[in-house]
Amino acid sequence: MSQEAQKEKSMILQKEMIEGLFNDLANAKETGKKVCYTFVPGNLSELIRTFDMLPVYPEINALQSAMRKKSAGYIKEAEKNAHSEDVCT
Repeated sequence: MSQEAQKEKSMILQKEMIEGLFNDLANAKETGKKVCYTFVPGNLSELIRTFDMLPVYPEINALQSAMRKKSAGYIKEAEKNAHSEDVCT
């Protein structure tokens, strides 16, 4: 029998913050919010937020799609069209 994982308060808060960001991103067009694509290493989320923009992390979105097995067909198609097999591209 498996036990439910014990989460620290900071883990719960982080999940709520990320959920809030994704909700804001989902409604950005309707609310008129500007969106800024950035990358996880060395990102400037705090600075981006001070300019009233929402950060988007393409690497995280790609990872989530891969984990949910949503991107394999797109990857194969891109590679078939000579896109690099390098994971960072």
